Amino acid sequence: MGKTGELAVRVREPQQLHEQVCRVLVDERRALMAWVGMVDPESKVVNPVAFSGKDEGFLQATRHSALEIPQGLGPTGVATREGREDVCENIGRELRMAPWQDEARRCGYVSCAAFPLKLGHQPVGALTLYGAEEGAFEGRAGKLLASLAEDVSFAMESIQRDGLRERAEESLRRSEQYYRALIENAQDIIAVIDAGGSIKYVSPSAERLLGYKRSELRDRNVFDFVNPGDLE
Repeated sequence: MGKTGELAVRVREPQQLHEQVCRVLVDERRALMAWVGMVDPESKVVNPVAFSGKDEGFLQATRHSALEIPQGLGPTGVATREGREDVCENIGRELRMAPWQDEARRCGYVSCAAFPLKLGHQPVGALTLYGAEEGAFEGRAGKLLASLAEDVSFAMESIQRDGLRERAEESLRRSEQYYRALIENAQDIIAVIDAGGSIKYVSPSAERLLGYKRSELRDRNVFDFVNPGDLE
């Protein structure tokens, strides 16, 4: 799949990934129009988030759903509902395509195909393509596009994991800053001492309360500062 496969690995932002995959598919003449739709979790409407090619208002004039209703019986609905690819060889001859036939005819679309985009095993969207010829997405072409959709899904999962990790790291950093601020400004002495009695950390209040600089206490043994008569 060439450039499209490379994009799925290289691009690290979902919107940019979707836009560039659609653009390259059209540029490579694999589709007359390509679009990515994501499922709204509540309404189950498949909302376009990126497209490229000869649209001519098609996406604005039509509706697609992941529900088993007339607007969800086309390839896009099947892909997002059942998590599998679906191909329509001739839009004008399939009764299930009735909601889109007039607009497809106006735009010159003859065939279409949709491939699920998943996070884990859950379909969350679809890559849908329209062709100017009957059966444009059958055979080897369909297999290559299915493989591409899997690559895009993998890239989406990777981007999501990276985003979650970055947010977790930022949350941890903020927590560390917060608790460090509490400790650094505490009125009581707070110390970290290992099992052998070695002082690993002591709060700034130690200098005010004990008269020792923090550098004088760090890595010293706590028992060095205990009255000899109290050591036992």
